[in-house]
Amino acid sequence: LFVATMGGGIFRSTDGANSWTAVNNGLKTLNITALKQYPNGIMMAGSYGHGVFYSTNNGTNWLQSTTGLAYRAITALETTKNGYILAATYGGGVYQSRDTLKTWKKSNSGIPTQFAHKFTKNTAGEVFIATNGRGVYVSPNDGLSWGIVDTTGIEDLNVTCIILSGSNEEIIGTRNGGIQYYDKDLYFMWRTPFQPMMGVTSFARSSNNRIYAVGTFESMFVTTNNGRNWTELGKYKDGNEIVAHTPKPSFVLSQFNKAAVQFSNDYGNNWATTNLPQQALNGAINTNTNRIFAATNGLYYSDDGLSWTKVTRFGDTVIPSIAYLNGVMVLSLYYQAPPPPPPPSDPPPPIVKLYASTDGGNTFSQMAYPPNQAHCRKVRIGY
Repeated sequence: LFVATMGGGIFRSTDGANSWTAVNNGLKTLNITALKQYPNGIMMAGSYGHGVFYSTNNGTNWLQSTTGLAYRAITALETTKNGYILAATYGGGVYQSRDTLKTWKKSNSGIPTQFAHKFTKNTAGEVFIATNGRGVYVSPNDGLSWGIVDTTGIEDLNVTCIILSGSNEEIIGTRNGGIQYYDKDLYFMWRTPFQPMMGVTSFARSSNNRIYAVGTFESMFVTTNNGRNWTELGKYKDGNEIVAHTPKPSFVLSQFNKAAVQFSNDYGNNWATTNLPQQALNGAINTNTNRIFAATNGLYYSDDGLSWTKVTRFGDTVIPSIAYLNGVMVLSLYYQAPPPPPPPSDPPPPIVKLYASTDGGNTFSQMAYPPNQAHCRKVRIGY
């Protein structure tokens, strides 16, 4: 298990996240922006300003790969169907390595912009990339050349997010043009299902292939038919913030502007108010016993998603993130230490702790946490 950080480098866990070790030997920067594993096991890391690094011994040592890589602010890494490696940069376009990280060559043929954001692949191995101001491009040949995805009907070329539907149609979110999907069945153009003059910031896909969208609009929307139609799930209190978590199929926990947490057990069609506190809902997971845990100001558990009980171990301490995999639950804590006695001085830094449970949340053990690290906002288990 590897974690990339901005400012702390790369950390590795070999015991299911019970302990972490910094593995930065050979790195020339601690600002790591992307991690990707090559099919033969080589670990690759993209950095901000120092290009790409790779490790052949599970992260123990890192070597720099920058020969030919003139622009070194890496935004994403991707592997292709024939074993090539692609690196997206913000300001230098796309680079390609055909010899497993020995050398790099620019691979912008057909892309008229140098600002690349994110890769995604379809089941046929075609690689898509979202760009700032130029729309979406696709490569059928491992990034050797790129062609623009038809712009007919597109509302905004500033693509902020992209996801592929279950039928491999592109669905995009744009800065000012709302949600659009590329209709490959009838119109062969971009179609706007609703509200074209709003910004979209994020898509998320559930295990049953529902796609959720949030953005600058005051609602959350969901589609069950590959972006053709979207259903409004709820509104903001004042348009400031919306969060949603899907701990298990059909279960959705949603909160608008830190108001009461709502629960749905039918994919968001009907909602009921839970007894969770009106604090920020930071995450929710489902254990292998089907007990749900919610991370907020304190840790809560529920067997039905509607009625919640507090885990007394953590009191009202803020839990920014929670994750669960194969019987192991990991969560992070964040709280302000009490200030020192007079004379007055600056308060000490916040205290960050990491806990794990291997028995469904009945007991928790504190784990080692990288020293001198900032607020832990997200934990994950697995690659």
